[in-house]
Amino acid sequence: MSTIRRIVKGGVALLAAGWLGMIPLSSAFATDVKYPDWLDSVKWGGDLRLRHDSLFYTSNQSDRDRERFRLRYGVTAVAGDVTAIFRLGTSAGSAASKGPNSTVNGDPLSANQTEDTSFSRKPIWVDLAELRYKPFDFLQLDGGKMENPFWSGWSSSLMWDPDLNPEGYSETLNLPLGIFANMGQFPLNEASTFHDANPWMFAERIGANVPVGDDMKATFSATDYGFTHENLYPIQGDGKQGNTTTSVYSSVTSSTNTLLASKFNILQLDGKYKLRAGDLPLTLEAGYVRNTEESKNKGRDGQIIGLTAGNASKAHTWEVAYYYKRLGANAVIADFVDDDFGYAGTNQAGHIVWVGYAPRENVLLKATLYNTHILDKSLSTAAPYISHLMLDVVVKF
Repeated sequence: MSTIRRIVKGGVALLAAGWLGMIPLSSAFATDVKYPDWLDSVKWGGDLRLRHDSLFYTSNQSDRDRERFRLRYGVTAVAGDVTAIFRLGTSAGSAASKGPNSTVNGDPLSANQTEDTSFSRKPIWVDLAELRYKPFDFLQLDGGKMENPFWSGWSSSLMWDPDLNPEGYSETLNLPLGIFANMGQFPLNEASTFHDANPWMFAERIGANVPVGDDMKATFSATDYGFTHENLYPIQGDGKQGNTTTSVYSSVTSSTNTLLASKFNILQLDGKYKLRAGDLPLTLEAGYVRNTEESKNKGRDGQIIGLTAGNASKAHTWEVAYYYKRLGANAVIADFVDDDFGYAGTNQAGHIVWVGYAPRENVLLKATLYNTHILDKSLSTAAPYISHLMLDVVVKF
């Protein structure tokens, strides 16, 4: 054995012995350490999803296969009636037009990262930055980049992508007899040149949870989404499509912008019915949206209906689901809806099927298939039919 190897081996042995000898000493010191009580209210957690993603087109357009992942991790800290929620997440970057001040931002609808570009490092973005104030049991106030207070199940995908976290302010009321209400005030863009022309969304929702019998509950709600200046500055971007648009030259940006041609005021009706068939939980959902500002009826309506059997939430549980969804071109704003449903956007209809199984606690295996088609082909040059298959492994920690 060479002299250098003897020295290295002896040094490693000496360090190991010293470390082992320090264990009782460090343990003794640890019993005297005092931590602030507020640390008990801090919770860390997140999830990691691996996905095989395939897109199949019925045209000359090439099919796509992608390997992707999503990582989210954050902290929730409670201080009495105030809660701070902070989460980071992966996301694809985009250079969507943001009015006069174009910037590069994370995709608001997806935290996926595609495994490509020769092992490049992937960006991390702020996914949640939310302050929550609950002065009373029946009242909750939120501000910042928040979990969507208007997402209540797959019927909500008529209006929202499940991964979209809106920004602004919201108020939630839980009243007697199962009645609830949500309000939201969400800025969509910032126009630095004209301070009174910022596009906003204002949302008001009222609903009720109604017990029907043993292990059965019905939920109904109605929501109105109003907008200001939504077609003054560019909103639609990142490859979203479906809404009718117009090209307008802006002296503010010294460029031609693609703007929404229709104005929007969206009425949404939702219903959910939970029951059991023996030991099998069932959830029936239905939803309807209409853009009441679309006077020319250029695809102003949308519908969804479906059934989920089972619930893959605990170890060795499973679920299977089928939904049919139809979204007219101007039923909702294309930037916000489920971007996995065919092409990201509106002017589509089709089927959603998934099967999920939880082999152990906090682990989910899931296969999802979207099969969709374009409704008004005069508004799209894309392939008329598309199938989207996703195979997921999700681990929560």
